[in-house]
Amino acid sequence: MKYRIENHLGRLELHDSTIEQIQRGKGEIKIKLDWAKLADFNEIDIEEGLIIGQSELILKGVSQEKLRFDSGNVEIDQMKPAKELLNKLSIGTNEFIKEENQQMIIEGGVSVGKEYYWMKWEVHFSSFLFQWNNHITYTEWQNGKIPN
Repeated sequence: MKYRIENHLGRLELHDSTIEQIQRGKGEIKIKLDWAKLADFNEIDIEEGLIIGQSELILKGVSQEKLRFDSGNVEIDQMKPAKELLNKLSIGTNEFIKEENQQMIIEGGVSVGKEYYWMKWEVHFSSFLFQWNNHITYTEWQNGKIPN
């Protein structure tokens, strides 16, 4: 992909994002997202925030993963359908806790048939890569432009 960040993950906001796909393998998780906000892109001297359409977040060195439902805590490896539900998650909140801890917490809703679940997904990792091809600035977005 054309653009990337590999530090200061806390500037990434995923509120109203949708997880399109999740792939796991060799200690990493690849998350394909639709919609994201980036507070700045100082790597190329853009101080204004960006709105991003399609993107990918790769969490490397994953050491722990937990998934909570309203009904209680479920270890993700013990409940395979939970992995499938994450692919339908509409993100309500996200939090990236202290860069040195490398912890991501995402919460959101999933509709399955007539049922609606609130889920909390927590992942501990050692490093990350967030990448995308197209973006617009906050100003462009407020003026009605949509990222491709």
